[in-house]
Amino acid sequence: MNTKTVTEKKVLNLEWQKLESNLSRQLINYEKCLDTGLKQRIALVNNNLEQNQAINKAQDRLIARSQTLEQERVGIVKEFCMSLLKNGYGSFLNDEAIKCEELYPYMPEEIAETIKNQVALLKTKVAQIKELHTINVALIQSARTINHATIQIITGLSDKKPAQQSKTYGTNGQMVQNKKQKISLYSRKV
Repeated sequence: MNTKTVTEKKVLNLEWQKLESNLSRQLINYEKCLDTGLKQRIALVNNNLEQNQAINKAQDRLIARSQTLEQERVGIVKEFCMSLLKNGYGSFLNDEAIKCEELYPYMPEEIAETIKNQVALLKTKVAQIKELHTINVALIQSARTINHATIQIITGLSDKKPAQQSKTYGTNGQMVQNKKQKISLYSRKV
């Protein structure tokens, strides 16, 4: 075995290790996203605004981290492809995103199997996060509907048609002439 072949294998092994490390970090980050989403569901059910706001900030950080890790993964894959091209393997397009699946034939079987498993776990985590997100959005929509109905009942606007609901006050908040607000729970004097 010549020195060039040994060097090529070391370079490719380094790229595989970088990819494996990146996918592991992505799995950890997505697990944190899932955990944060579950905490958000509890905060939404308990109507805990402060906790929900703190969770939203944590989610923003995790999403930014996911974006950084994915950009890193794309860079690693491009480097890997360039190494393959430089060494006469494969025929990849440099400017397109290459999926990990396309690289399996160029990896040792044990590394390819590990990366296949990581990619499968990542896809599962993303599906779980999407499902959780759908449930959390439904909880938020329900809360908005309840709040809207409550405000309508309190202000006495629930029995008015939508076109008449804002006729008591003008666009700048001034009282519209010859219009009086209907007595409601909000406007009654006790």
